[in-house]
Amino acid sequence: GRIPNMEQAITRQKGSLEKARLYFLLGQLYHQVGEDQKAYKAFKKVYSKNPPYELEFNARIKQSEVLSKGQSKQMIAKLKRMAKSTKNKDYQDQIYYAIGNIWLANGDTTRAIWAYQDGVDKSTRNGIEKGVVWLHLGQLYWEREEFVKAQACYAGVLSLFDKDREDYKEVNERSRILDELLPYASAVELQDSLQELARMDSVERMKVIKNIISELKKKEKEEKKKAAEKANAATQNRPGAQNQGANQQRPGNQTPAQWYFYNPAAVTNGKNEFQRLWGTRQLR
Repeated sequence: GRIPNMEQAITRQKGSLEKARLYFLLGQLYHQVGEDQKAYKAFKKVYSKNPPYELEFNARIKQSEVLSKGQSKQMIAKLKRMAKSTKNKDYQDQIYYAIGNIWLANGDTTRAIWAYQDGVDKSTRNGIEKGVVWLHLGQLYWEREEFVKAQACYAGVLSLFDKDREDYKEVNERSRILDELLPYASAVELQDSLQELARMDSVERMKVIKNIISELKKKEKEEKKKAAEKANAATQNRPGAQNQGANQQRPGNQTPAQWYFYNPAAVTNGKNEFQRLWGTRQLR
């Protein structure tokens, strides 16, 4: 009953914006009853009415959820252009979610995983949109029996989903199962990796080991850099830090101060402070 009523409402509506909104709702209704081809056409009519950008954006995202094979090339190109736009910098999770949906509709699970992972990594909002991408990524890892990766995804989903969502109970149950599987899955993955290394010749094995060491060093370097930046920021925010920084600069604040012993004023102050604490005792 709702779909015929919605279609009639669209025919009676004169304004383009209102028609665009009704087509968006119609697309959602078609999707709910499994009429995805009709849903795809309804969402396409949304942006044919030149609506506000936000409505067009959401229609394109919804289109990816109802996509069938053979409609992908132009949509992916359009979505990638959208991803590069500065006005979409906070909507990367939704864009890459849509790209992942398209790859999945075309049976390319590997590229779908890459796209969903980009959506998680590039997300700036840590909201429900990121949770949806994480959920799709976790489902794919679950189906591939990559339980360690799936567990991390479902844990992330639970941190972002509200308990009143319809799918929360199912997500929570699967997350619980994965938590119990994690020690065994980790052990299996470790054994598989060790056996794979054992089957390699010495040259291949050393290449893998060197790559692992290189990645660990890179990660360690990045962590040290972040720690240093954090410590520097804390120092700068400390009361009096700005004045201290200013005192360490030459007049005009153009260049850093000289080394301590090349700065006569600093040396004199140091001597006076030493004598204040210890007096003018003779060295032995």
